[in-house]
Amino acid sequence: MPVNGTRGLEPSSPCDVHCGDDHRSTEAGPSTQPAQLPPAPRGLTSCGTVEAVDCDHLRNMVEANSIASRSSSHRLFPALSRRTANGTGLVSRSNAVHAAELHKGVRREELRHLLREEKKVWALPLLVLLVCIALGLWGVFASSAQERSQRHKNALNRATDKAQTIASELRASYLPVKVMQSFVTRSPYFPSLNATFPSLASELLSLTAAGAIANMQLAPLGVVAAIQPPQGSESALGHDILADPANRDMALRAIASHNLTLAGPYMLRQGFMGAPARYPIFLRDVDENETFGLSRDATNCSSLCYDAGTRTKFWGFATVLIDWDRFINQVVRIGELSSQGLKYRLTRGTDGVDTGGSGSSVSTSDVSSGSSGSGMEAVWLAGSKEALHDPVHVYISVPNNEWRLGVEDARGWVPAWKWPLVAMVVVMGCVLAALVGHALLGRAQQRQLLLEVMAANGNLEDAASVLLREKERVEALLQRQYD
Repeated sequence: MPVNGTRGLEPSSPCDVHCGDDHRSTEAGPSTQPAQLPPAPRGLTSCGTVEAVDCDHLRNMVEANSIASRSSSHRLFPALSRRTANGTGLVSRSNAVHAAELHKGVRREELRHLLREEKKVWALPLLVLLVCIALGLWGVFASSAQERSQRHKNALNRATDKAQTIASELRASYLPVKVMQSFVTRSPYFPSLNATFPSLASELLSLTAAGAIANMQLAPLGVVAAIQPPQGSESALGHDILADPANRDMALRAIASHNLTLAGPYMLRQGFMGAPARYPIFLRDVDENETFGLSRDATNCSSLCYDAGTRTKFWGFATVLIDWDRFINQVVRIGELSSQGLKYRLTRGTDGVDTGGSGSSVSTSDVSSGSSGSGMEAVWLAGSKEALHDPVHVYISVPNNEWRLGVEDARGWVPAWKWPLVAMVVVMGCVLAALVGHALLGRAQQRQLLLEVMAANGNLEDAASVLLREKERVEALLQRQYD
């Protein structure tokens, strides 16, 4: 076939298009080839030369594209899915939306498949979450319980110390009347005793450690007849305790018990809050009509005031009057509990409740009922007028009554940081589990991607080997044709 007859050939493969310039250059120049070329084998073009199918070029192309993926390459290389057949590299908006939805669906499906195949991707983060939350909550609750116990212990210790101070000061206040009882026994005739009472009472009050005693009184046959010091208490002179409805019951209980009784505190006729501690004095071997130098006998007290069998008669009361405000605020200083971070409430049972003793003692309890330990209604003495929420209690036994000191931590028993720490532990556990899960998921995806790329490379290498063998076969056929 003549060389310049090649212009009339129709390209039968992409190689013809690629070699069109070679045809034109051959036509333009002088003919250096044989006048007629042998017909190309089936499936080849007339330009099937070494320049048209270059083994080195094809090998370089395969190596440069050795990371091509399989049919799911749209997931790994989304830019490739946006190519169009017209070579512009752009897609319409509808095609882009469809591709994005397809991409999301593929990712969800592959994520579900990955979670089914790689159970450690979700099992290990779940284990981390449970372990972190369990250990964290254990630490928080253990610390909270320890703090609560420490606050209970601190409150109870401080309340016990304060209750012991109260009991000690009350015992010191009782001492003068017990000493006075011995003087009355030796000199029961009141006119002569009254002459020495001021100096005797002053000496007793100066020797006692009690600092809250307002005055000391003698009430022979129940009538107040001597007060030391008298200043501010003149209105109490001549007061018949057994004839006073407000004091008669407590006075008769004291006579019947033959023991010291502590009444109040309550508002006195002197105009201040006071707590009278009365000690009934009895004399033996006296007649029933004995009046100890007074003009009349005790008021309505015949059955309790005289025992005909032992010829014992009630002489009267030796009383110390405790100034309550001075006692509770200056001597006991109960307000120190507030400065120590505690709420407190001091109450007593109703007057006349017999606790079985004549002194003052302290016992502790953490029972938080609304009444005193004796079961009687609580009467407020000091501190919070509202009932405390969950206090610890210290009980103070006083003559014929019982006081109760309740305290609680002003911050509450439960630490304020407990629940914020619980929330933080849960959040931190979730964050740590999420980080572990994200790391494991990323590693599993990378491993899956690596397996896919390796499979794709293997397929490309197989395809390249087939192409190279086909190229060599075609070149061999062309060579035989030319020869």
